[in-house]
Amino acid sequence: MSKYLIDCRAFINEGSSISVYLYNLLTEILKNDKKNEYILVLNNKEYIPKFDKSKNIKIIYSKVKNNILWDNFVIPYYAIKTNSSLIFYPKGSTCWFRIPRKKIIVTIHGMIYKIQPEIHSKLENFYWRIVGKIASLVSNRIIVVSNRDKTDLISEGYNPKKMQIIPIGLSSTFLEKYPQEKVNDTLKKYELSKKKYLIQVGHLTKKKNQEFTLNLYNNLVKKYPNLKLVFVGGDSTDKEYANKLVLLIKKFGLKGRIIFTGAIDQNKSKEIIPILLRNSSLFIFPSTYEGFGMPPVEAIGSKTPVLSSNKGSLPEVLGKENILELELSLWIDEATKILKDKDYRNTLIIRQSKLIEKYKWSEISKIYIRILKEECKK
Repeated sequence: MSKYLIDCRAFINEGSSISVYLYNLLTEILKNDKKNEYILVLNNKEYIPKFDKSKNIKIIYSKVKNNILWDNFVIPYYAIKTNSSLIFYPKGSTCWFRIPRKKIIVTIHGMIYKIQPEIHSKLENFYWRIVGKIASLVSNRIIVVSNRDKTDLISEGYNPKKMQIIPIGLSSTFLEKYPQEKVNDTLKKYELSKKKYLIQVGHLTKKKNQEFTLNLYNNLVKKYPNLKLVFVGGDSTDKEYANKLVLLIKKFGLKGRIIFTGAIDQNKSKEIIPILLRNSSLFIFPSTYEGFGMPPVEAIGSKTPVLSSNKGSLPEVLGKENILELELSLWIDEATKILKDKDYRNTLIIRQSKLIEKYKWSEISKIYIRILKEECKK
């Protein structure tokens, strides 16, 4: 039996894409591998009862919140104390040194600090550039979620021989049908009617490009006055961008038509986002960069037609037939066709649904289990 120590610090950022990624991955791995021991080190108490207390699962809680202390002291300390064979860092950074007789695997999620440095402060960009480079040197294997990510990392001098591409999986919650009572309660909570709203999922940031969505919606609502727009995601930390969205809503006279749900943690409230997606008319995703881009895959799993940009890894993840240039007139034409033509809409849903087989966690988790075993045998 091998011992794997997992850095679960991502759970402190509730509702984040990495938190959801890790929770779904661990749920499947722990379900499928009972032969090895998993030691989960976390700093969010609310996640302690979420994992089965099987013989091969051990949970360690630490109060430490600082990233540098967590990477370089908390995780190495418990790896040594528990005599773990391997450390898995799923959040893009590792300890800054090698640990004797310990293998290290890290998942690096995109290079937003290089592709769009204006998204974060110079200090944040510098931090993630440095810790990413350190992780690439210290780790035995680097997991990337798309071929685009791999190409970007190689351009930064990362070792391609260490890299393995493993896509992010789709939670089964997006494939389920929910009781009508739950559907009705969710729609009532946000004052929505079935198939009478557009939806976009993602934090309110320049990268997710809600500004483009507002311009698109402003054109569509003239033809479809009963249509609302829903933004699912945490508030913007960029006050200038947040104010810009507020001013656009005021300029277009859309007050009362736009719903901001705030952050919804999929690990806690599993049914809300799937219900909102499944009952919407159309999913909008005009992102300016994605290392992977899970929200459109989740929408497809919910049988909702998707309009997505062609930026970052999205052509690879969704296929070239399911993406568009970020040109407003193209999006207006395509959205109008989907809303107007029921047959075209259904054909689109069927075509896009074929993607789902590639992104099932049940299969993807098996790749992770195999990699963990391989590294421990080396």
